[in-house]
Amino acid sequence: MPKKIPAEELQAVAAAIRKHHDDGASMTDLVGSAASEAKRRAMQRRLKKLMTAGRVRSSGTGRATRYWVADQAAQPTLLHKEEAHLDAEGGLFVPLSDASQELQKMVRRPIGERAEVGYERDFLSGYQPNVTYYLSPKEREYLAQVGTAQVGIEPAGTYARKILNRFES
Repeated sequence: MPKKIPAEELQAVAAAIRKHHDDGASMTDLVGSAASEAKRRAMQRRLKKLMTAGRVRSSGTGRATRYWVADQAAQPTLLHKEEAHLDAEGGLFVPLSDASQELQKMVRRPIGERAEVGYERDFLSGYQPNVTYYLSPKEREYLAQVGTAQVGIEPAGTYARKILNRFES
């Protein structure tokens, strides 16, 4: 029969997880980088017991697994801090025009409540690939510019680093 885990030990694990409130606690945070396999297994058993009791939650898999105390909210990540913030409901808020806000309300309605629409046959029939365009020349030029990687000008990995930095800042 397995040894019963004392409540004090479970509380100590929950307290250790709570210390890593910014980005959650990893297994390495909880047992140390030089931990033996036995220590890791013991911590996994304690975490499993806490998750079963609903006191701890996890996200990710494998080495990327992070643990939070259940009443502790995970920190949201903003993609563009200058342009967006979290609204009262916890969703990402991006400034929208009035027309866009109306469309967003329509799309968020349950499917059964939405008005049925059909295709605009003239629009579809008149479209000729690479001849007629939905976007204006200015819009197409801008999208082509921002979507083109400047390969060969900068050292290898610079473009990928710039993309990743968008998510971090």
